[in-house]
Order: sequence, then C-alpha cells, then structure tokens
Amino acid sequence: MEGGLQIRDVATQNIAMGSKLLWNLVSGNSTWSKRVLWKKYFQGHRVRCLDQPPKTTRGSPIFSLCLRALEHFKSKLTWISGNGRRIKIWEDSILGDPPLDQKEELLNIKAWLQNNNLSTLWDIYIWDDDEDKSWKNWNLGTYPEVLEEEARDLKKALQGKTPLKACSKDRRGWGASSGKYTAAKGYRLLQGIPHVP
Repeated sequence: MEGGLQIRDVATQNIAMGSKLLWNLVSGNSTWSKRVLWKKYFQGHRVRCLDQPPKTTRGSPIFSLCLRALEHFKSKLTWISGNGRRIKIWEDSILGDPPLDQKEELLNIKAWLQNNNLSTLWDIYIWDDDEDKSWKNWNLGTYPEVLEEEARDLKKALQGKTPLKACSKDRRGWGASSGKYTAAKGYRLLQGIPHVP
C-alpha cells in the first residue's frame, strides 16, 4: 500500500467478477445475453441452472470466468421465499441456512413428505382467505403419530422461512446481509480465503 492506494489481486478480482456474471444470470429479469449464456452452457431452468454441473468445461472467455467463480459463488447462493413454489424443502439453502437434507434427525418426516408428493415449501403452506392470500400456517398433512417430534423439529427448522404472499415470486439471494451479490462484496470475502487464485 503506497500513499493510501491499494493494489488489487487480479486473480481474486476476476473470480469476483465471474461471480457477478453468475449473479446476473440467476437473478432479475431475463435478457438476451443471460439467455445465451444459460442455454449454451448450463442446464435446467434459468434461476436453477447453477444447481447442476455445466454442460461443458470449455467455452468463451466469459464462460471460463464464470467457471472459475462457480464454486465460490454457489457456496453462498440461497433462496428467498416469495410463495415457495420453486423452493425445495430438502435440497435448497433457504435464507443462507444449509439444506435440511443434512439433518439426519428429520429423515423419517422427509420420507413421509416425499411419499406424499410434498416436496416444495408451497406444498406445506396454508394460506389465509384474505385478498392477498397471506401465509397462515404450516400444513404437513395427517402424518403418523410416531412422526410428531420430527414434524415439530421440521417446523422449528423452517422458522422464519415463511412466504410473503401467494402471488409473490421466489428469488435467489446471496450471502447474508442484503441478499444481493456485488463484486466488491465477493472480493472482500475472497480476500479472507488463503491461496484463492
């Protein structure tokens, strides 16, 4: 650092910028450039295209930048509830928490819900009859009495992850504070990881 000027690590800055491209891909409105990147290199629905491996590991310089940033970016990618239609109960990180799939104490209630085709947050909501269709309560169905404790633990794990309204869309978030990714925030986080380049 000379005279207050800080020299940036170019490799780390590139990963932060690659993450910015990935953030633009899965968030906000679809544009032609997002569609091209998504269709050419990734699989599945656009907002879920990072949930699966890319179609290839070779491509344009922009894709190469995205590929280098992929693991770092995915590690903090999460879901923010709108109506819960897109959010998978077990596989998805919700509001920055790890997926519930990792909780062994919920294995039986998980199997019961999956057998009854209850796989998204939308599937286990009760909505108010008001005009906005606001969230009212959890609805896990009529499960066996032996699953009472696990059902209570699941509701506890979902505390604070209730949807907004039936008409709101789920969206992607990153990190823990604002839920939006910025290259500056990504760069600062990467600086704390030794030997990132």
